[in-house]
Formats: sequence, C-alpha cells, structure tokens
Amino acid sequence: MYLSRKPLIIHVWEMSKLRFLSFSKPFQPYNSWKILMSSLYLKFISS
Repeated sequence: MYLSRKPLIIHVWEMSKLRFLSFSKPFQPYNSWKILMSSLYLKFISS
C-alpha cells in the first residue's frame, strides 16, 4: 500500500508546492507550508 501510494503523493506534493510557491511569491510562507504538508504526508502514509 505504501509503495503504490508514494508516487501519487509525491506527484501531488510537487504540483501543490509549485502552485503554492508561484501563487505566494510576495509572502514566502514556504516553511510553514512545508511543515504542514510534511505532517499531512506522514499522517497519510502511516495510516
């Protein structure tokens, strides 16, 4: 299950990150975004 989910999660994460960064260039809340997504990712793969 982990192996089959991982590529999709990475793809979604990369697309979300790129979209968010391009959207929020003036604000640069990248660190909090990264922390949030990391926690969601860990919660998802451990479930």
